[in-house]
Amino acid sequence: MRVFTTTAAILFTVYPGFLKGPGVVTFSNHLLAYALAIYSILFTVVAIRANLEPNDRVEWMPLIEAYSYSSDLEQAENIILKLYGIPNLRENLCIYSLLQRANPNLTLPEEGMNFLTDRLCNSEWKSTSL
Repeated sequence: MRVFTTTAAILFTVYPGFLKGPGVVTFSNHLLAYALAIYSILFTVVAIRANLEPNDRVEWMPLIEAYSYSSDLEQAENIILKLYGIPNLRENLCIYSLLQRANPNLTLPEEGMNFLTDRLCNSEWKSTSL
């Protein structure tokens, strides 16, 4: 924890954020975007370390998609198995993945799309994989 606080103090000291001159107007939006990106990464790391999980079932789909599109299919499958007992969830996620597949403007990895369609739309998958 001491290393983290020391690093944060050095960053705030060295980079005060262009607080002088007309550049502050130009760069203030950039600084806000950078700050939000850093906070997003920070809160993601904190959530992972605390083993936090989404409360709403709709929030699971971005996680499943991210793992399947980044070819971490094992992690995506673990999440799908964890959620398999929630009523109507698999059907809703299946419809969502089929709508994505039908959208010609999306360029998603074929392996990830095939994985999602197989795991979410194939009613025989769970019984054969366990």
